Amino acid sequence: MEDARRLVVCLLALTFPLLGAGEVRSSPRTIFGDGSRLAVLTRAHDVQMLSVVEAKRGYPVKLRGVVTYMDRFEGNLADAFIQDDTAGIFVFLQKSAVQLPVHTGQIVEVSGVSTPGDFSSCVANGQIRILGEGSMPKPKHLVYEELLGAKEDGRWTELEGVVRSGQIKTGRLFLNVATFGGTFLAIMPAYSKDWANTLVDSRVALRGVVAAIFNDRRQSVGFRLFVPDPSFVHIQEPAPANPFELEIAPTVAVGQFRPQSSLERRIRVRGVVTAVEPGVAVYLSDGQGNLEVQSAPFCPVKAGDVLDAVGFPGHVNGRPGLQDSICRRVKDSAKVEAVPVTADEVLPALIETDPSGYGLQAGKKYDATLVSIEGKLLQYSEGPNGYTLVLSAGKRTFSALMPSSGEVPRVETGSRIRLTGVCLVTFDPYRRGQYFRILLRVPGDVVVQERPPWWNLRKALWALCAFSFLSALTWILVLRSQVAQRTRQLHEISLLDPLTGAANRRHFDERLAAEYDRARRSVSPLSLLMVDIDHFKALNDSEGHPRGDAYLRQVVGILHTVVTRRQDLVARYGGEEFAVVLSDTPAEGARMLAEAIRMRVERLAIPNSGLPSGKVLSVSVGAATWLSSDEGSAADLVAEADRALYQAKSLGRNCTVTVEIGGQCELRSIVAGNYYSIIGPSRQG
Repeated sequence: MEDARRLVVCLLALTFPLLGAGEVRSSPRTIFGDGSRLAVLTRAHDVQMLSVVEAKRGYPVKLRGVVTYMDRFEGNLADAFIQDDTAGIFVFLQKSAVQLPVHTGQIVEVSGVSTPGDFSSCVANGQIRILGEGSMPKPKHLVYEELLGAKEDGRWTELEGVVRSGQIKTGRLFLNVATFGGTFLAIMPAYSKDWANTLVDSRVALRGVVAAIFNDRRQSVGFRLFVPDPSFVHIQEPAPANPFELEIAPTVAVGQFRPQSSLERRIRVRGVVTAVEPGVAVYLSDGQGNLEVQSAPFCPVKAGDVLDAVGFPGHVNGRPGLQDSICRRVKDSAKVEAVPVTADEVLPALIETDPSGYGLQAGKKYDATLVSIEGKLLQYSEGPNGYTLVLSAGKRTFSALMPSSGEVPRVETGSRIRLTGVCLVTFDPYRRGQYFRILLRVPGDVVVQERPPWWNLRKALWALCAFSFLSALTWILVLRSQVAQRTRQLHEISLLDPLTGAANRRHFDERLAAEYDRARRSVSPLSLLMVDIDHFKALNDSEGHPRGDAYLRQVVGILHTVVTRRQDLVARYGGEEFAVVLSDTPAEGARMLAEAIRMRVERLAIPNSGLPSGKVLSVSVGAATWLSSDEGSAADLVAEADRALYQAKSLGRNCTVTVEIGGQCELRSIVAGNYYSIIGPSRQG
């Protein structure tokens, strides 16, 4: 009987080369008679479905299929995707023998062994033999939501969308493509030189291989599309030949309701530049409305220029704006009249007391508008981003920023001054205005209306001289003490969040920029934690804002308990979100502190009455560590920490996601150039 079984096995081995791709069937769990040999896997699906433990056993693989993608790194073959009639599979080529030349569309025979890979099981240490030319598989037409679960990993797919922007990195073209449901990254190792003119703002159908984006725990957090070359990009609606010849649309057209069944395309807006935040945004006004414009590369313009901006309508920092824009100066020396306002008009008390639509609308009336406003100067400081003034008017305290490109003349504290600049409101997660700042343009935007009375101190000194020297000295000491105390109070007001006692957003921005510069100079790591209270809106809605405020203070107390070094900073970033700046802290230290924060909040066991029974107050934490690279900025560190926080939320909340900015990883472990890891319970759903 044993001899007969072995004879059948030999006959199957001799017959295999005559069969087409995917025609031989075998089970990945089948063991030969004596239990010492593993079955040969002949279908991509069988390899892909191996568990991590099974894939590590090194099942022999022998399958036929079509090359759907071939990648090269520094001129050498690196990785490939092969698809048969069952599935697509990833093949490592670094230690494989490959018959050359091999390219997309060829029918090949792959021999190798199974390996767990980084996400799904793959093939490694094998041989690729060319059998002849073939045709690409029929693409699967899927939508964005169907690809998020990574069940189609390795599959030849067609996706439709509008190309928003692109960038050349490591010899590849990375395209940012918007489709219904979200955006994804398309990666092309071959591309035409005029891709920016032919692809950006075109509606396209892309054919390529779906590849999961994953973390170090083999969990899917998104997907990419590997497109072999431009022949697999079908332009359904081409971009305008000259985007600056598009019909001019008013600024108020951005964000207005209109029936639309297709994806947004670029529009052209013309307006006068009311202010410029270097490297961040340009603000436009056309008399009908105001708009924030984000462009890449940044527009070299100044206030007063007439500008044509062509970009994709969307929301920027909570307000209508243009994204992925290009700009062109039309002419100079146009003027926009500033609107006189008071601080209470910008953020009326109605916002905090009236939950109706009118109350929310009132806090947006002057957002992004060029205004003229008065206040009493409380503090004047110079930082890496420019000059900052803190003022009070009525019951409101607000700030003004003159970017580093300008200069503000020294003004005495206590002076009443009038500012002219663009009013920028910061909103909480409920879309209520929290505070506002004035973006200044030129030194003339600061006008002193009234200086503090000079005679108070002098007359006090002359009066004291009529008494004794001791009385004069005592009075001076008392006066100086009071001034110092008041100065400290004003300084604390300008740096602290009044509700929680944590540092406020302005203090956070200044401190992070300074720590980032210091870390770059000293070549030391810098970490940033973004902490967000899970389902806080549900808790607020069920128990009320007073209880919600108490929970915010409890969380800040835990943050200060865990983060004890004097050089670190705990700040309220906005709403229920907090930020922690950790100087001289590597990724592992940031990970430990982040997990300690998450566990301490969970151990409070505060029931979240806004969620099903058993749910307690918890936080999600995104941690990012800057690894002393010459590239990037403090804003990049914030963006990566925020992206890690978003992933922590998408993975079910109550977990920690960490990312290191910099370093080298394999292609299938790269997410925008960064390596991700996740810790914590992460309860999906």
